[in-house]
Amino acid sequence: MTADVARMTAVLACWQLEVAQGGRTVLRDVALEVQKGEVIGLAGRNGSGKTTLLNVLAGLREPLGGHIAWLGRDRLPRGLERARTLGLVLQHEPAPWLSVREILRLGGADAGRVAAIVDSHRLDALADRRVSELSGGERQRVALARACAAEPALYLLDEPTNHLDQVERREFESWLRAARKTAAVVLITHSRSLLKHTDRVLWTANGQVLDREPT
Repeated sequence: MTADVARMTAVLACWQLEVAQGGRTVLRDVALEVQKGEVIGLAGRNGSGKTTLLNVLAGLREPLGGHIAWLGRDRLPRGLERARTLGLVLQHEPAPWLSVREILRLGGADAGRVAAIVDSHRLDALADRRVSELSGGERQRVALARACAAEPALYLLDEPTNHLDQVERREFESWLRAARKTAAVVLITHSRSLLKHTDRVLWTANGQVLDREPT
């Protein structure tokens, strides 16, 4: 498959991408294509640019240069279209004063879809509690449920198994196997065991994204 064809068929593609944090370029000349059904891991040392790159790919931060294409279009979707195309799990979830049920509706999901998500993610006991009242593990489960609510084409997940216990981590691995049937996934993790469940791993180091672990 040529580079042009890969970009046109990819759920997400970027090339010649340059991203910065605090006025300092942290990654340059990033090239990436993510196809439907593919799970890509992003690994690397703290401060090497993983989260900054994820935010740029999500459209939450502007790149310094380069190109990003979603679903063959040379632009990011906007507004509700973005919310319905992208499932995000970030380190800091929005609106902790809302109830879990309200959080699940932020992406435009209707009441029936929210009820289904509450059931499938075992959130019945938490649904009417405010997110600020939840434990770290409970918040992480809600964050993943919110990402799933709109049945997106792409998931961008930043340390999705943080605060989860061993049972919940196994449940996440099961979820990952199911999610790849309908979507693409890019996830940041420091967990070697979770990286084993990805199709390939990209490493951030020395201002670059590498296809092998740096020595």
